[in-house]
Amino acid sequence: MPPPTTPRARTRRSRIDQPFSRSHHAGEVDLIAKRGALIAFVEVKSRATAAELDHAIDHRRLARVAAAAEVLMPRYATAGEDIRVDVILLAPRTPPRHIENAWIGY
Repeated sequence: MPPPTTPRARTRRSRIDQPFSRSHHAGEVDLIAKRGALIAFVEVKSRATAAELDHAIDHRRLARVAAAAEVLMPRYATAGEDIRVDVILLAPRTPPRHIENAWIGY
């Protein structure tokens, strides 16, 4: 197997790609995670305080992630796999907040 071209980590039987160059004029995706037949295109936002996390992601930013995910989907997903857009919010001294299917809420 050839060495990976992007850094990867394995956690809980998931494969996570950190697509540093996976941006498109439509937007950017920070992480692409695969667990079983699920592919998650993930936006990661960090803020200086927990109070700022509530405003870290909005409809415009999420739409850009969804647009980029749509462009990247053929490269990472195969027929029969489920796709979703997630958000991970980070702030010091605060547990990470993982919002699954974030695009569904908008």
